[in-house]
Amino acid sequence: MSADQDETPAVTKSTQVIDGETVEVYQLNNFNLEDHMKKLAEKMRSNPFVPPVEGCPINTLPNELLSYIFTLGAQLDIADDKDEEEIDDNDSDEEDEPTLEFQVLTSHVCKRWRDVAIQTPSLWTRLDFTEGPPFGKSKTYIERSAGCPLVIDIDCTVPDDDSDEEEEEEVEEVEEFDETEEVVQSDAAAPDDEPKSSAATKRKSRSFGPADLDAIRALILPHVNRWRIFELMTEDYAIMHHTLGALATAPAAEQLKMLHLYHYDDTDDIEHFEPAELRAPVVPFAGQAPQLVNVALWGVHVDWPRCDFFQGLEELELAYHAQDPQAYASALLERLVFPNVSSLALDLEEEDYSAFIMQLAAPLPGKTKSLLSGLQELRLSGLPCNDAAIDKLYASLPNVVDLHLNRYHLEEPFFTKLFPQAPGAASSSAAAGDVSVPLPSLQNLSSSGVDGEQMHQLAEARIAAGRPLKKVFMEIDDLVEPDDEKWLREHLERFEFFEGSDDEDELEIDGIEIMSDDGLEAMSDDDDEVSQD
Repeated sequence: MSADQDETPAVTKSTQVIDGETVEVYQLNNFNLEDHMKKLAEKMRSNPFVPPVEGCPINTLPNELLSYIFTLGAQLDIADDKDEEEIDDNDSDEEDEPTLEFQVLTSHVCKRWRDVAIQTPSLWTRLDFTEGPPFGKSKTYIERSAGCPLVIDIDCTVPDDDSDEEEEEEVEEVEEFDETEEVVQSDAAAPDDEPKSSAATKRKSRSFGPADLDAIRALILPHVNRWRIFELMTEDYAIMHHTLGALATAPAAEQLKMLHLYHYDDTDDIEHFEPAELRAPVVPFAGQAPQLVNVALWGVHVDWPRCDFFQGLEELELAYHAQDPQAYASALLERLVFPNVSSLALDLEEEDYSAFIMQLAAPLPGKTKSLLSGLQELRLSGLPCNDAAIDKLYASLPNVVDLHLNRYHLEEPFFTKLFPQAPGAASSSAAAGDVSVPLPSLQNLSSSGVDGEQMHQLAEARIAAGRPLKKVFMEIDDLVEPDDEKWLREHLERFEFFEGSDDEDELEIDGIEIMSDDGLEAMSDDDDEVSQD
């Protein structure tokens, strides 16, 4: 037998029965775990970690660069918080552990980091007051922010899962955390102005009482001139009204860029503004906020004619207003100029909006044309008005290519007035040269609540008048006889049925929707919304 055959194999395979189950076992014959650990320990002793003689490498960075790193870290911290808010709470059963805000955490590492952090004003500009009275954290932040623009976020809403038991648990968590925090601070020689209570923790929103809000206003109103973002969320309009009153006494907001006032009301289909005694509109900041570009008003009234700060807006969101807004909408319309608007959707009800339509069709201030003259797409889902207003509306739409009519919520003339009309007559049988054709650029028409015979007649009349429809989309539930469908398919470039659905690209503003460019493109194509019958 050769020497090679006498050598013990490195791995031996065997079969064993463990708990009644037969398994294959592989054994390393030339490996001893104890010897291996001894060798590993010896290797580690011969190659110990030697800390740098001059300390941690990050300490070689200049203060300016360290400050910039802190700023980036704080920004990432804020972004992470926003991402967490957008994610569904799948771990709701797990307890939320309080955590230090990034800028506070860095100020607890060592004395140098603390000095750099405190001397970086941009780290201390976000105020949310969630620490509760007496708002020591917020006072400290305001002092440290020096002259930097402030971001103010006041959330007065009560969390859906709010309960006394949860509040007690949260207090216990914070108290335990504060003990740990004090140990860290002792190493950093923290001065008395450092937030030491729940001020330093990220907590859920809480409900502020009247006294708390008065204290908050007393802290922030002296600094209105350096507000950059102001956001208030509340379910109680009395709180909103009180705040509006305070803003009405404030001076001009010279650096304010975003103003978000959200009144959350669970009541659906409010017909009248309530409480009526708080309906009177106000003028925040003496009507002066020259840098304001983004405004959101949810159920909040302002005095449009006296507010000069809306002239430079890039984004305006109006939502959750009562269903009696015609006078308010008219006052708003006088202040807004949309020279380049290409798509408009109206979904109004209850009142007579004839005067509002006449205002829409009138020339813009300082212009010879109306807001409607440049429209390429119009969606009508509800618009109570008289026949004269409809005539005025259609006469003001020379460039509309796409029209969407929901006849379930519109009077019949909105459809019948699309027929070619002889001057002074309602007949659609006059010669082509003697008729005027409403919406002369109209090519694509989608409808709900119109039957096949009506659409057949309209398409045929517009072909005879030299202004043919090219594409027609009808709701799948509307009655269309086979003969009418056959004629429409033969005489149009495209005829399809669709199922009614909401378009996520629409921005609803109190029943008035202004389409984004992406939304307009999607609706012009309509490929995703239609389906073959």
